[in-house]
Amino acid sequence: MPAQIDAYLNYLRAERGLAANSVNAYRRDLREFADYLSTVGVQSVTKATPAQIAEFPVWLGRTGGKAPSSIARAVSSMRGLYAHLVREGSIPASPAEQVHPPKRPQHLPVFLSIGQVEQLIAAVSGDNPVQIRDRALIELLYGTGARISEAVGLAVDDIPEENLIRLRGKGDKERIVPLGSY
Repeated sequence: MPAQIDAYLNYLRAERGLAANSVNAYRRDLREFADYLSTVGVQSVTKATPAQIAEFPVWLGRTGGKAPSSIARAVSSMRGLYAHLVREGSIPASPAEQVHPPKRPQHLPVFLSIGQVEQLIAAVSGDNPVQIRDRALIELLYGTGARISEAVGLAVDDIPEENLIRLRGKGDKERIVPLGSY
């Protein structure tokens, strides 16, 4: 792995505080970028031309058969690397500035039917503390539309008033949602 990529990954981990899984995803994407550069005869990320960089998403689709969402993530990782190199003064301007990820296809969310929700809640019925906790968690997820990661991080102080709940999502973004009932 080139030194510039290692330095960027260290920056993501130490200064941006990214989770290990996120850093690993960046590592995979940037390893593929380094592999691509070596196939076109470029030995350093700082020596790649804008035209060579613009071909990276095409190469990913052609050689790896990657989905548009995976290509978009790899392009984003690569653009982040070049933005970091500009901030650090390693290069004067980003050669990846004009490279944009492919548009991701839009998908409609899949919802559970009321019958499926009733089955899910019935599956955790019981009187022992674990079953009560599990039922409460499922009802909370269903009643608020919370993500699992938001629900497990809740504290008592996250209920500012009756029938409202404060959820913290990615990037510590907060949203207050009504607490509906099943």
